[in-house]
Amino acid sequence: ENKSCDSVEPVHGGDVAVRSQTCDENWAYHDASVSRRLRLFHFLFEMLQDPSMAHCLSWAPAPPGVFSFSSRNKDQVAALWGQRKGNKRPMTYQKMSRALRNYARSGQIFKVKKKLTYQFRNNPKISRRSSTKLKYSCNNISKYLSLELK
Repeated sequence: ENKSCDSVEPVHGGDVAVRSQTCDENWAYHDASVSRRLRLFHFLFEMLQDPSMAHCLSWAPAPPGVFSFSSRNKDQVAALWGQRKGNKRPMTYQKMSRALRNYARSGQIFKVKKKLTYQFRNNPKISRRSSTKLKYSCNNISKYLSLELK
């Protein structure tokens, strides 16, 4: 089965939703009250926890916390992220990767020496005050990564 995330459409009224049989409808949902506080690394972690999104973004076998983008679907992940944030202009992987590089400067996510591959820091220190939409807090990320280390 060839899955893709290429059917993302805006919905009138300010919200956006995925219009595809292959992508979860909640990935591009936008709640204007939380868009400013939603962080890319939370969004990526949520996607990584959803097995139905493995064709777009997946955990690497080792070491713990390492994930990679699918070369075929990296732009679709970026589009979902842009719509989830409520951007009016389309998000591209190039723009999203700039945010990932900024995370590297602050130590939250590191670039791994492999194409389209990154690693979460073991102990993220970012506040989760942001959103009821987020399923995973930074503490959950840390716990998940520490379990993977064992």
